[in-house]
Amino acid sequence: MNGMVIKGISSVSEEDLERINRYTRRPMEAGEVYTFSVALCDNEVDRDLERFSIPALEKLKELFLGKTGIFDHAPKSENQAARIFDTSLETDLERKTMAGEPYTRLVAKAYLPRSEKQEPLILEIDSGIKKEVSVGCSVSRRECSICGAQRGRQSCKHQKGKTYSVHGKEQVCHDVLSEPSDAYEWSFVAVPAQREAGVIKSFFQEKEFGTVEQVLKEMRRSDTEFVLSKDAARQLLDYLAQLDELAQQGKEYRAEVTRQVLKLSRLVQPEISSDVMERVAGAMSLADLRAFQEAFTEKAGAMLPIRPQLARDGMEAGNAKSHNQEFQI
Repeated sequence: MNGMVIKGISSVSEEDLERINRYTRRPMEAGEVYTFSVALCDNEVDRDLERFSIPALEKLKELFLGKTGIFDHAPKSENQAARIFDTSLETDLERKTMAGEPYTRLVAKAYLPRSEKQEPLILEIDSGIKKEVSVGCSVSRRECSICGAQRGRQSCKHQKGKTYSVHGKEQVCHDVLSEPSDAYEWSFVAVPAQREAGVIKSFFQEKEFGTVEQVLKEMRRSDTEFVLSKDAARQLLDYLAQLDELAQQGKEYRAEVTRQVLKLSRLVQPEISSDVMERVAGAMSLADLRAFQEAFTEKAGAMLPIRPQLARDGMEAGNAKSHNQEFQI
């Protein structure tokens, strides 16, 4: 969800300084910190056709306390730029959202240390260059604004962006985000999702994983979307290529087993037509095909024992006596 930097705060109050020092390792003086206000997110429908519910904003108000501000959602320590020390909700009763609610936004106060390294960022904030922001968080529920069905878990025929008639009024379908479970960070970005936000919403979180299996497990478990790092994406693509190769080998192996089953079937049970057996084999699992292959092979061996042409009675193939006595004239 998108937001924006609202303004820089010229002076730091004693109350704000007390809140800031909850997150510092030593008490900071007013002249050592720079503070500014940020509108993190609101309850208006954004460019992604999503909006937070007001109860969700209430929860995010708590979750974003102490969260760090970074750049472009890149979770690296060198990208840390600021930290939130206070949050509040602001409601404009005279302004209605697309959903007909009073416009409500989550506003945060953030601080960063005054230093030679930070002066360029402070200048960019004051000049309005660094303005747009995006928040990274997770929510437990995404509901259809038309019918209330939970996306991904309940059946819903409504499509985001389409207009539907509800109680005689036309409404654009969108997702309502509720029950936030975590707030990760907020980032300075170039393009916000919310039209009136400066510090932006984003549910896309870059994640690092040790193995492809961890990536797939996270994809299955996660209720939100996330972006993989380049290394993780490359590893996943390599893994998928290996799966394609193994799948092709599996298809070839199955085809060979099927061919053997059909061939043996014509020998041991000729009363069943080839067409029928092909349909039956096509519906079998590989394990079932293997079982049929073993059974047919055993039956065929009993019907057609393989023996040398001049072997004596009771002699098994491959057990000829030494010196080939049986073949001497």
